[in-house]
Amino acid sequence: MADVSERQRRFVAAYSGEAAGNGVQAARLAGYEGTPDVLAVTASRLLRNAKVGSALREAAAEIANVSVADRCERQQFLTAIMRDDDGDVLIRMKAADLLNKMAGDYSLTDAEVRAAEREPESLEELLARLDAMRNKILAEIELSSHEGDERARDPVASLAR
Repeated sequence: MADVSERQRRFVAAYSGEAAGNGVQAARLAGYEGTPDVLAVTASRLLRNAKVGSALREAAAEIANVSVADRCERQQFLTAIMRDDDGDVLIRMKAADLLNKMAGDYSLTDAEVRAAEREPESLEELLARLDAMRNKILAEIELSSHEGDERARDPVASLAR
């Protein structure tokens, strides 16, 4: 903590803790005395003090570090849920899904993005493409079966290809 007096340190601790930002209450908890108006002036003076301000920023950063789960902690939490064999299957699946999203496992390739952005084909176009693919596969099967016959008749010629 910045170079502050003991009472200022207690003010910082109270202001960022129990008093929850209430300067009058933080001043009272830190040991300052006086009426509420006097404590308000004291709190105002302390909050304008550069060293106290620095100490408050340090305290806020420390609280943030403790209270906010980092990526690793979130992944550990979700992994524990996912691996809980006694847990609800849907909750475990959701945890696995979130882990996959965090890892980027669902990101699309550029080709997939372009394909998704294209206009959907009509049913006729899809059937025509399917028919063309079927014909190509059948032709390849037919060709490979004839090549097998040739190899049986002339094994040396088939090696030359």
